[in-house]
Amino acid sequence: MKRVFAILLVLVLIIALSVPAIAAVEPTITLQPQNPTYSKYSVAEYFVKVKGENLQCTWYMEYEGKTYNISDTSGGMQPWEAYAGETYGAKKDVNGKYTTFSYFFGGIETELDGSVLYAVIEDGHYDIKSAKAYITVVNDCAEPPKTIVAPEMEIYKGESLDLYCEVKDSEGNLSYIWYETSSGSLRDITAIDRGAETSDTLKCDTSETGTRYYVCRVETSEGGSAYTSVIPVTVVEKPSSDRTTADTDDNDDSDVTDEPEDGDDDKGFPVGAVLGGAAVAAAGGGTVFYFKKKK
Repeated sequence: MKRVFAILLVLVLIIALSVPAIAAVEPTITLQPQNPTYSKYSVAEYFVKVKGENLQCTWYMEYEGKTYNISDTSGGMQPWEAYAGETYGAKKDVNGKYTTFSYFFGGIETELDGSVLYAVIEDGHYDIKSAKAYITVVNDCAEPPKTIVAPEMEIYKGESLDLYCEVKDSEGNLSYIWYETSSGSLRDITAIDRGAETSDTLKCDTSETGTRYYVCRVETSEGGSAYTSVIPVTVVEKPSSDRTTADTDDNDDSDVTDEPEDGDDDKGFPVGAVLGGAAVAAAGGGTVFYFKKKK
């Protein structure tokens, strides 16, 4: 009887010890990061595809002899970030038990050429390291255009608002594509398709209150391209008795002038710039309004 009991106890221990091993299946990398060649200033993205559950991915870069956790850029600016473009970061797409992690650079530069990228996958039981991807960036395209847009806008509901993208020091023909992003990030942009969003000016939808985010991509005939910064546009209800600071008074002509007077500390603002909480609209691309405070 004691022998039978001992055998049963051993079997129970074996089963108990095997349960964690059965529950924790080591993740499997089904697609390793690749080694594509990117042109200077282009959008670069690297992928790793993993089979498993409860997965977390951390991306690392070996740059100039040091290794950086590039999934966490909340601290001080890391040296490689100056050459990654305006927007960069990690993304995750889940399809069943297969998960695709990626890291993208909004405008990669040649200073990152020769650096190394890899991912570490964790599930709470195992951590596995992907193969290394070697970053290759070639300087085979023109300089990107230099763009200027309003930093942010506020407009009353139902009023007309045109966003204007100004391009500096760029020769040749220019083409424009306007986008909207629900998150305020370039990684989530969607092209606006209302039939006329291929010029330097975008007519905003002001039919509903709230904040919407816009961005413009400009391309030159020489092959250069660039995204503008994201432009938040906030639509608010119009108070029935308020006037905007852009309204002029019959008895006072010092609010808005076509040009600054000599000796004044005036500043020019692009079309639609926010002045004192009110949007100053102007007709025609490139028009600049000058605002002078009352004395």
